[in-house]
Amino acid sequence: MSGPKTASWEVEYNRELDRRARRDACHRALEARRSLEALVLGARSRSDIDGNDVPSVPEPISESSALAAIEKYERGVREQIQKFSRALDLAVARADTRELFRRAIAHAAGSSTESTERHTPEIPRASHHKATSLDPQRVARRVQHLLERIPPGASRSVRDHARELAQSIAQSSEPARTEALIAALNVEVEEAHQSVNALAREAEHAQVLIKTLDGLEGEQVSNLRAVLNRILAGELPLPSSLPSKVTEVANSAKRDADRKYAGAVLAGALTELGYDVQQGFETLLVEDGVAVCERPTRDGYAIRMRLADDRPLMDFEVVRLAAAGTRASHEQAVRDVEVEHEFCKDYDVLLKSAAKAGVGIRTVRRLAPGERPVPVLERSDRRARGSAGRARPAAKAASRNSLE
Repeated sequence: MSGPKTASWEVEYNRELDRRARRDACHRALEARRSLEALVLGARSRSDIDGNDVPSVPEPISESSALAAIEKYERGVREQIQKFSRALDLAVARADTRELFRRAIAHAAGSSTESTERHTPEIPRASHHKATSLDPQRVARRVQHLLERIPPGASRSVRDHARELAQSIAQSSEPARTEALIAALNVEVEEAHQSVNALAREAEHAQVLIKTLDGLEGEQVSNLRAVLNRILAGELPLPSSLPSKVTEVANSAKRDADRKYAGAVLAGALTELGYDVQQGFETLLVEDGVAVCERPTRDGYAIRMRLADDRPLMDFEVVRLAAAGTRASHEQAVRDVEVEHEFCKDYDVLLKSAAKAGVGIRTVRRLAPGERPVPVLERSDRRARGSAGRARPAAKAASRNSLE
C-alpha cells in the first residue's frame, strides 16, 4: 500500500496512431490503383497493345487490413504501373517510328526539316564532296531503338523534342545531317536517363519520408506532406534540409499523439473504475499538465494527475476538496490515509487497464499513506481541475523537481 506515486509511462502500442497510419497508407495504395486503372483503360483503346500484356487491376484493399499488407499491395501496384508504362512507351515509340519513316519513304522528295530547338547541336549541311548514302531501314531501326530507350517518367518536353528529332531524321536526305541528328537524339536520351534517375532517387527518398508521417496530424505535418507529394510528382527537387525537418516534426507529432493517447487511455480506465471524468480530460492533462477526477463514493476527495512537460513521467496523488486554509482534524487525517489506501487498489487496476491498451506504466516512486499530508484543493475552483499548473506555477515546478 502507498500514498502519492510517480510513474514513468511509454506508449507501446497506439491504436489511434496505427489506425491513422493504415488510413494514410490505404489512401496512397488506392491512388496508385486508380493510376493503374487509368493506364489500363487507355491501353485497351490502342490496337498496337497486345491484350495479354495488359495487367489486371487488383481489387481495392480495405483500410482494416494490416499495415504491412497495405504497403505490400501498394508496392505491387506501383511495380505494375512501372512495368506497363514501359510497355506502353515501347509501343508508342515503335508506332511513331513506323509512321514517321513510312511517310518519309512514301514522300521521299527532300521535304524541309522542321526546327529542332533546345539542346540540338549545330547540324552540318551536305558537303560539296559526295557522301555515302544511308540505308533508310537501318536508320529507322536506330531511331526506333533510341526512342524505345527514353525512360518512363521522362517529361513531355523531352518526348516532344525527341519526336521532333526523329521526324527530322526521317525527312533528312543528307547522310551527314542524318548522323548529326541521330547523335543529337542519343544525347537527348542519355540526358533523359540522368534526369529521370535523379528524380527517381529523390522520389524514393520522399516516399520513405512521407511514410514517416503516416498517422500523424498537425499543421506542420500537413505542410510537409504536401511538399513531399509535390516531390513525388516531380514538381519540386528534394531540399537537403528536408529529411532532418521531417524527422524533427515527426518526433514532435508522435510525442503529442502518444501523450493524447495515454490521456485517453487513462480517462477510459478511470471511468471504468467509477471516477467522474470531466469532458476534455485528455486535453487538460496533455496541454495543462494537470487534471483532477472525483469518485462519487469518496465525497470530498479526488485524484490529481500531473504530467511532466519534457519527460514521460506522471504523478498521482489524492487531494482533499475543501476551502483554502482548512486544517484537517484528527478524524480527517485518519480518513485521508484510508482514502490513500483505497486509491492504491484503484491504481493497480489502472496500470493493468493501461497495459492492455498499449500504455506501459512503471512506478518509480511510492510514498507511504500518511507520509505526506494530503494536499487541499479548493472545491469551488472548478478550473483548478485543469489549470492548477498555470494558477500555481511554483507548485508545478516543485512537482517536476520531485520527478527527477
